[in-house]
Amino acid sequence: MAGDDITQGLPRVEELFEARKPKGLAIISEFAGKVHIQDMAVAAIRMVTDSVEAFVQRDLELAQKVLKEDDTVDQLFNKVRADLIHIIQEKQEDDVEMVLDLLMIAKYLERIGDHAENVAEWVVYLLTGEHV
Repeated sequence: MAGDDITQGLPRVEELFEARKPKGLAIISEFAGKVHIQDMAVAAIRMVTDSVEAFVQRDLELAQKVLKEDDTVDQLFNKVRADLIHIIQEKQEDDVEMVLDLLMIAKYLERIGDHAENVAEWVVYLLTGEHV
């Protein structure tokens, strides 16, 4: 049943949020303007919300919007990764562990976007019979 397949990806999103419990407070505000983690978070949250809404409302247009939004999240991930590499290469940050933590956060957000994309793909299939 398509409904079972759609909801299968949602527990993975929860697992990604729970995968890394913070050891302590991280001061990522120092990176404001240097990396786009917040933009990725906003886009990933919007994708999850919209994919679930597309399923509940049987909204094909919204599901297709989610599929396009995944490209944005992927591009932001690539930008964050490049920015963090640059920070390390230029020795702009002494705390390399924090830089790596930011890269992991970005990767988790990218994976959350992928799971939302999977839900949207199932919505398209449910409504049209087409695999995208």
